[in-house]
Amino acid sequence: MSTEGSREQRRQVVADVASKLFGVEIKASNVIDETLERSIKRDEPTIEELRQSIQAGLPPESEQTLEKFQKHPLAAWIEMNFGLEDKEGHLVRRQPITLQEGAEKLASKWGKSSQSAFCRHASSVKLTQTLVLEKKLTFT
Repeated sequence: MSTEGSREQRRQVVADVASKLFGVEIKASNVIDETLERSIKRDEPTIEELRQSIQAGLPPESEQTLEKFQKHPLAAWIEMNFGLEDKEGHLVRRQPITLQEGAEKLASKWGKSSQSAFCRHASSVKLTQTLVLEKKLTFT
């Protein structure tokens, strides 16, 4: 309903709409917003960790496990650059970006051409998709 502004501003927008819908005043303090958690529990990767993981590429498919995926630096980067954003100490859904925009963002961080980063990035997205489809990775 509301993705712009501060957390309090978003709550106020929801409260205003709810007040109109229900015909009674709903205070912003009574609005409960969603609580999101990171699926990838590892720390934010350093630039060096990203660089090394990109240069190494993905392991053979037979070695790709959920545990290794959750520890992979690029998985943490993908989650925080495509899915989540920390605003005011609270995780919120990130404004969607294209795979190309993500690759360019990664390339600017890494210092390589976006085409090279895009190819490697797309491989990681394929791994994510595979794990989700096989129900080994869930987003709740």
